[in-house]
This record gives sequence, C-alpha cells and structure tokens, in this order.
Amino acid sequence: MGLSKDVIKYFHDKIGDTYKQIGKKIGLSESYISRVYNGERDLTLEHLVKLESAYEIPLPVILLEVVTDKNVPKGLKPLYKTARDLLESGSFLKELLQR
Repeated sequence: MGLSKDVIKYFHDKIGDTYKQIGKKIGLSESYISRVYNGERDLTLEHLVKLESAYEIPLPVILLEVVTDKNVPKGLKPLYKTARDLLESGSFLKELLQR
C-alpha cells in the first residue's frame, strides 16, 4: 500500500469521513480521492498540507498514524519509535487519537 492510499484510508476508516467529504475539505473530487485509494493517483505535499489544515491534525501526527513499524526501514526503526513515543507521551496526541 502506498502512503497516499494509507492517508486516505486513515481519514476514511479512523476519522470516518467519506471520500466525498475528504475531497471537499481539500478541493478534490470524490473520484480523485477514490483513485488515490485505488493507487491510481497520489496526493501531493499541497494536498497533505490542506488535510493538515482541514482536520487540524499536524502533518507529522498524520504521518505517524499512517506509517506503521513494519513499513519503516530497519535502520530508521529506533528514530521512528522515539518519535512515536515522544508524540504519544504528549497530551496533545492522546487527545487527537481519542477523536
């Protein structure tokens, strides 16, 4: 699964928005969001920034939510774990994850 698909899956499955709702919040059609989910298109950095703004979730938090330990290269796992632990220790992330 690609990162763009994982991001859409996060907002669809975890946040509960439809493809249409996700697209509307960032100025894309439902069809485009569906193609992203199906691996036919990718999100740009501009799209990710719009998602960050629309959902009021910092981009690093979004990325840590969609990137799992199994997707992180072995050499970067300690850094990933440290970043994840740091964010999870803050009340900000705990509040976001309980939405």
